Amino acid sequence: DIVGIRIYDPMDTVLPSAGLIKVQDPETGQSFFIDSSDPTIRKAYNDLQMGYVSYFEQNFRKAGVDHISIRTDEAYVTTLRTFFKSR
Repeated sequence: DIVGIRIYDPMDTVLPSAGLIKVQDPETGQSFFIDSSDPTIRKAYNDLQMGYVSYFEQNFRKAGVDHISIRTDEAYVTTLRTFFKSR
């Protein structure tokens, strides 16, 4: 029996409006600045995050595997207990 578990920090799901921030590409190591207060940048970041969630859900659904998302700021035991009771 396999269950997909996505653990995420809700602070990573929204780009804070903090003006210019330095970011680094984890693959190339290249650093650059983005304007996090720009609505276009914030929407692109949000769309990217929603794409990750969608990718997670679609792939486990295709594989016929139950899945759950757990937030780092909530008690995971309660979330897991509720999930497994509903199965």
